[in-house]
Amino acid sequence: MTPLMYACRLKRKRTKSRESMAKLSLLDSPKFSTSMTLMDILGGKKIDTDAQAIHFLISHGANVAHKDAYHMTPLHHAALRGDEVACEQLLIYAKQGALNVNAQDVQRMSPLHTAVCQSHSDIVRQLLKAGADARSRDEDLSTPLHEAATIGNTIIGSLIFDNCVLADGTPDVDKENLLLLDKDEDGNTPFVLAVGAGKTKFIQFLIKKGADINVSNNMRMTPLHLAAIDGDVQIMEILVEKGAKIDVMNQEQQTPLHKACTHNSVACIEYLLKKGANKEAKDFENFTPLALAVVHGHVRVVQMLLAAGSDVTVEDKNDSTLVFLAAEENKLDVLKVLMTTPKIKELINHRDEWNNSPLHVASQNGHVNVVKFLIENGAMVTLKNDREQTPIHLAAIKGYVGVVQAIVAHDKTTLNDHDENSDTALHLAASNGHVQLVHVLLTLGANHEIMNSNLQTPIAAAAADGHLKVVELLVRAGAFIDIPDKLGLTPLLLASMNGHFNVVEYLLERQADVTLTDKQGLNCLDLAVKYDQQEVVMDILKSDVWENALRNTTIENGCVCTPLRRLIRKMPEAAEKVFDNCITSKKVDGGPNEKAEMFEVKYNFEFLDDLYSITHWKEKKKRKRGEPKKATVEGLNWFLSKLKPSTWRDRTLVPYTTDSEMFLHNHPLIIMVNSSCMDLLDHPLVTALQSHKWNAFGKFSYYFTFIT
Repeated sequence: MTPLMYACRLKRKRTKSRESMAKLSLLDSPKFSTSMTLMDILGGKKIDTDAQAIHFLISHGANVAHKDAYHMTPLHHAALRGDEVACEQLLIYAKQGALNVNAQDVQRMSPLHTAVCQSHSDIVRQLLKAGADARSRDEDLSTPLHEAATIGNTIIGSLIFDNCVLADGTPDVDKENLLLLDKDEDGNTPFVLAVGAGKTKFIQFLIKKGADINVSNNMRMTPLHLAAIDGDVQIMEILVEKGAKIDVMNQEQQTPLHKACTHNSVACIEYLLKKGANKEAKDFENFTPLALAVVHGHVRVVQMLLAAGSDVTVEDKNDSTLVFLAAEENKLDVLKVLMTTPKIKELINHRDEWNNSPLHVASQNGHVNVVKFLIENGAMVTLKNDREQTPIHLAAIKGYVGVVQAIVAHDKTTLNDHDENSDTALHLAASNGHVQLVHVLLTLGANHEIMNSNLQTPIAAAAADGHLKVVELLVRAGAFIDIPDKLGLTPLLLASMNGHFNVVEYLLERQADVTLTDKQGLNCLDLAVKYDQQEVVMDILKSDVWENALRNTTIENGCVCTPLRRLIRKMPEAAEKVFDNCITSKKVDGGPNEKAEMFEVKYNFEFLDDLYSITHWKEKKKRKRGEPKKATVEGLNWFLSKLKPSTWRDRTLVPYTTDSEMFLHNHPLIIMVNSSCMDLLDHPLVTALQSHKWNAFGKFSYYFTFIT
């Protein structure tokens, strides 16, 4: 802000005469000299001494049109703070073109907008006389009259209309009409805003000026709609007496009576009913005024409309009855009032478009008191919707314990009700991780071994979604942990493929069988690698059963595939963990001296060099021979080509293939090279295997080649 802007923010009232200021405004430009004072310019009239500061600053170079960070000029600041003196002094320069009286700030508000918003009527008068545009628009397309209507300032409203005069001094009717018809960005005229703000005097003022009583905004809301929303029966009476349409509809096809019922405007409802408002009018959702009163829980309004004879059998566009709507919105008091009407009581089991009953929707939303009330009044707990769900299923999905208890207390057979997927409440509670509800269902006697259409038990559903606490609860209840589903997936397999490492860890601790496979022959380790679940892979490899998890084979593209081969290709870090596991050492006696220690190191080549070990693994699969690709690494190819089964090997050992090309192409060492896993090739287990093979076979091959 500049010093000039600060000088315009002192909130001073005028003490001089309007005539003296008018005389000052006739000057071409105020000038100061040592021989002429402001008192001389004003013809000896008295003016606030502070007023000299503005002219002094301007005469010394202050920019009267300068804008601050918010694009406000000194005139904006004077209008904002109600500084009448500063405003009057600044307007002198507007005549010289140095100041734009209609300059806009960052919100596109002119000084006139600002003065109106702050109810500074004297400044409004000054600005209008100085030529301020009464129809200027801010960023919301609001005019000064819109602002005056919102605050209900009739003095300012009169000033704005008084400014609408022709050259001969007669009222400019066309301009007045334009002021009344101007709409902001929401389509509101000043009259609509005045009604919405409840400014009765301003409403009457605009009516006298010719405002349209039935004008509507962009939402087709009329003044009568707004009066109904505010519950202002006095304004409503004024509007109706002046010709407002009683049953006019807004964009949602709602009448003023709809709005009054929505907002609990009791006095307005009584008035509208007396005036013959249509109490059966339906909006775009087929809601009548009574339906809206039910939805919003307005007991008194419901009683009034029932007494007025409103139709109680109405349904919305989804075939929902009044009972359904009350149950859905947890409006128990309204429901009790409705149930006193015999026709409504007959609708307690009426179902909507999707065959949901009021009990279904109350259960789904956890409205336990409504659920109990409906059951007491004859609601059926065994009705099924389009998905064959009973109310207990919907409550179980959301984990509403109280609702489930209320339903089971009425009919215990609902515990094992099946939906379209043959899921029970326990399945749904388990798959959604509702620990407390699972505990309650087990206590109530739910069957924890019951299977759904996919042959999944509740523990499988919990494991698949990673709900450890539920899995633990079911295991403690005696649930079997290795039951496969239709795809052969056990809880361990489901948890592994979905990356729930905490569940996998727990199931391994509970001795879940890692050798079990799905219909494609993949075990838990295979699935974890396939779905990139690295944490699960590491948990399995750190467990006591890591060896059993590695002893699995499948056929892919005509070649034998093992978990280790998958790890080398996709997770070399995990493959390194396997290699680490395959090396063990222990301290032995017999060192050369007391200080020296001797260790025995054992290398397990079962998985790295598995030509013969594969046939001894528990899982045996049918193998299809394929045409393997030719090896590309010459040096390693030569080395591996020398590793063919020897004639002196134990004859009881059977290789997984007699095709040397397949063996060569599919060996883990070749896979390491083809996968660029050079770090694995330097692992002690790999170098130990190479050394062992050289000592066992390599030198004989070398000498044979040399001799031939």
